[in-house]
Amino acid sequence: MSALTSKLRRDLWRIRAQVFSIAAVMAGGVMTVVALGGTSSSLDSATREYYLSGHFADVFATLTRAPDAVAVRLAAIPGVNSVATRVVKDVRLDVPGLDMPAIGRMVSLPVPGSEGVPLNAVRVTSGRAVLPGADKEILVSGRFAEANGLRPGSLLTAIINERYVELRIVGIGAAPDFLYEEPGNAFPSDARGFGILWVPHELAAAATGMRGAFNDVSIGLAAGARPSEVIAAVDTLLAPYGGRGAIGRKDQLSDRVVSNELNQMGVMAFAFPAVFVAVAAFLVGSVVSRLIATEREQIAVLKAFGYTSGAVGLHYLAYAAAAAAVGIPLGIGIGVWVGRLYTGIYSDVLRIPGLQFHADWVTIGRAIVVIFLAALSGALNAVRKVAMLPPAEALQPPAPARYRALPFDAIGSRLALSTPVRMIIRGLERQPQRALLGAMGVAAALAMMAGALSLY
Repeated sequence: MSALTSKLRRDLWRIRAQVFSIAAVMAGGVMTVVALGGTSSSLDSATREYYLSGHFADVFATLTRAPDAVAVRLAAIPGVNSVATRVVKDVRLDVPGLDMPAIGRMVSLPVPGSEGVPLNAVRVTSGRAVLPGADKEILVSGRFAEANGLRPGSLLTAIINERYVELRIVGIGAAPDFLYEEPGNAFPSDARGFGILWVPHELAAAATGMRGAFNDVSIGLAAGARPSEVIAAVDTLLAPYGGRGAIGRKDQLSDRVVSNELNQMGVMAFAFPAVFVAVAAFLVGSVVSRLIATEREQIAVLKAFGYTSGAVGLHYLAYAAAAAAVGIPLGIGIGVWVGRLYTGIYSDVLRIPGLQFHADWVTIGRAIVVIFLAALSGALNAVRKVAMLPPAEALQPPAPARYRALPFDAIGSRLALSTPVRMIIRGLERQPQRALLGAMGVAAALAMMAGALSLY
């Protein structure tokens, strides 16, 4: 073992508290990249795959009532590839164990044997599909079923047209247009109070008096079609039937919530690690600078015994590398664990089939390189001074700082401030960069706290 290696091991143990504090900051930066970046990419890929397999529509419109023949006219609009009409109505539900009536959004299933692409296809995740001709069998959304302890075989009582109708749950379903379940008029405080019911078309039509008619339509666009033009044509066509204004996919409630979550995680995955990187670079520079200041004589002896400036410089850069070697693996491990927790939360809320956490190793690799280089850059300024320091000069104590009269010295004496206050202000005046960095550190800490707490 060389003398520098032995010295490095001895010094790392002596300043282990500082090294582990730097490693903890680096671990925090890596953790946020792994957790937020992995959750974001997992959510994005699972959503895209589900949208594709479930034939998620591109344009949505609600109306008062239109005959089924209008669907043919909608399909004739330039740029329209497929049209799916249905009946949607909110009904009150008598749920076992629930004191207050719940609200169920009754959505009609496609008529068996209907032609065309099944837009917003319902996927059965548990149980079975509704059998043809079974007018009292339904599918319910997973979040609502889990919150109320419902499962295939359970019974629900719905109040439809002032009549009690007993419905049998035969399966748990999911659809791309209802990944996020919300009644539309208020944010639900309890998942037990609102759910999606997919019911046979005949049941929904009879309950709403819409046999041969519809009040909700989804449209799939052809490649290259402009959504704005199709939306304008749909609004014109549905206006006589009480159309409430068609919207594109980006304005559809469920997709908008998912997109906002992805955007939010993307911002946090960039902003939070940037703060950690800056703090880590500052800490490394501070620790290495102080270490070099106390070891000037040792540096002189090492150079006098033949160690090159490069060897001595790499020796002090090794302190930053040691902190990174501890912090980066720790951050990856914690980040994977936290990422699985995040993904589990989104899976519980959004119910995206196949959503599982997968670490984005390309992004993680880039983050590791950036954090490692930031740690080294924090120590480079101090190491550069070591490399340029001749042995004879290193044996002497550092030159004292230059002091001069500053504007506040004269003003402070006239204001009759106490000596401690004058010393504090004079220190801020003589070290403005250090004061600015301290203020920025406090600001960054408060920003991170405010950002994290605002998520609740």
